[in-house]
Amino acid sequence: MADTTTTTTAPVNSTAAAAMAQWKPSTPPVSLTTGVESGLNTGAIITALMTAEAQPYNDLANKATSYNSQISSFGQVSSSLSALQKAVAGLTSKNLSTFNVTSSNQNVLTATASAKASPGTYSVKVNQLAQDEEIISQSYASDSSVAFATGTLTVGNGGHSTTINIDRTNNTLTGIRDAINRSATDVSASIINDGTGYRLIISTKNGGAINGLVVSGNSTGPTGTDLNDLSYDSTNPGTGPMSLLQTGSDASFTVNGLPITSHSNTLTNVLKGVTINLQSATSPSAVTLNIGQNAASSSTGLTAFVTAYNNTQTLLAQLTAQGQPLSSNMTIASIQNTIRSMTTTYFNGATSIMATFGINHLKDGTLQVDTAAMDKAVSTNLTGFNKMLDAMSNKFQTASAYGILGTILNNTITSVTRNLTTNISQIQSQETGMSEQLNHKQTALQQKYAALESTIAQLKSASGAISGSGSGSSSSSNTTPTLTTSA
Repeated sequence: MADTTTTTTAPVNSTAAAAMAQWKPSTPPVSLTTGVESGLNTGAIITALMTAEAQPYNDLANKATSYNSQISSFGQVSSSLSALQKAVAGLTSKNLSTFNVTSSNQNVLTATASAKASPGTYSVKVNQLAQDEEIISQSYASDSSVAFATGTLTVGNGGHSTTINIDRTNNTLTGIRDAINRSATDVSASIINDGTGYRLIISTKNGGAINGLVVSGNSTGPTGTDLNDLSYDSTNPGTGPMSLLQTGSDASFTVNGLPITSHSNTLTNVLKGVTINLQSATSPSAVTLNIGQNAASSSTGLTAFVTAYNNTQTLLAQLTAQGQPLSSNMTIASIQNTIRSMTTTYFNGATSIMATFGINHLKDGTLQVDTAAMDKAVSTNLTGFNKMLDAMSNKFQTASAYGILGTILNNTITSVTRNLTTNISQIQSQETGMSEQLNHKQTALQQKYAALESTIAQLKSASGAISGSGSGSSSSSNTTPTLTTSA
């Protein structure tokens, strides 16, 4: 299966995001709403003028906000397609072909089946179970206080052996038992109290008649119970201190009358894809083992695919609805068509499509499984069903470098997101210059109207002076002049 790794949609960086805010002046407008001298609503006039001046800037900010919304939406699409890609990877005949196994007597045997199994019915008669070889030590007064000498203990089974160091941390029955279980791969150890004392039992792990236990103790340290007391040789079972408790034996059984033996009670190679666990040899009659194929409609892989497909189509419909970030987006339209083709195309020579097997489209573009129709169609054309699944999964997973879905994720969406991020960065660059120009314009308007107020104030002052001067002249002219004559 192709690599399903996808590229995460790039987030908008903080500096680019700063370009999305509507323009605000860096300094407040004139403090007085109404001009003191002119009576004009100075603040409202400047605000109206600056609103008109800032419109190109705000248009860019709105566009950047739209780009950012599209990036977020493409991120949602990417996550949904990743889930669909994973579901398609599991939509193969190998994963969907599941089997159930029933035993007519589970006390005698049980079984499980993998996708490699084949339907069939078998008669199994268990004559003898496989059993491990077991040896047992002499009795000791305590499992934790009786100390053995330090040295080594070598335990072997069928030609393989493990040497274990015995020191003052593990030189008791309990310590030796734990050391064997921790270090040896083909034998196990346990302790039993038989009423007279504690005994160490060493057993083979995989049973069978061919395996033979060999234990060799070698004391090299301070005085203590001799490790040689735990020695045993299966080739000369009567010569060692430990004694034989149980002889190893093979399982003996028949399948449809064919005699078979096994070193283990877990049978993995008798029937392909089937694991049989022998439980007992007490039943006088054969056990019927039936292997049947589960209905295709009950497959968890199919359910996962339909769910992922429907989630993706629903999300794409929501994001492209009128007024949504990706409304009329051609890239999304292309993705929708590609996803829809998954269920409507005859891939790689397949003779059928999903609708042939009861997987139908609803009016909203989602899928619905007609379980009865599917199970009937699959039962009559299992080969065609498997070929269709494998061809579709292969097309969308392994075609080109990443498969069709991987190409959309790693190329198409990544490229679109990168372009949107670049557009936001370009708006940021424009915003810097435009913002400075708008601030200069506002300052100029403030200065202009401040100068207007100052001019009006000066004119009023001059007008008052002129008016006062005119009043004084009128008073003099109304005084009757006095004529003076010389003598």
